[in-house]
Amino acid sequence: MFFKDADPKGKKAADGACRAAFIFWAVILFVNTAFEYFVREPLISKFSFLLCLGLAVFFLTERLVKWLAVAKTRKTLR
Repeated sequence: MFFKDADPKGKKAADGACRAAFIFWAVILFVNTAFEYFVREPLISKFSFLLCLGLAVFFLTERLVKWLAVAKTRKTLR
């Protein structure tokens, strides 16, 4: 992706964030479909809201993975 960092930690963080966002979207769309099938009304009707939630999951996961990598590096250096 165009906003990935060049370093390996950034690539690992972006790959993990992509997986997390994809899994989040898959689960939330499945739940939304099941809810619409049984209740006849979608749980979340605005797809722009779903997009924003997925992007938030992506960026938060990327930041968390980078933070954990830095914390692990600091711990091994001590």
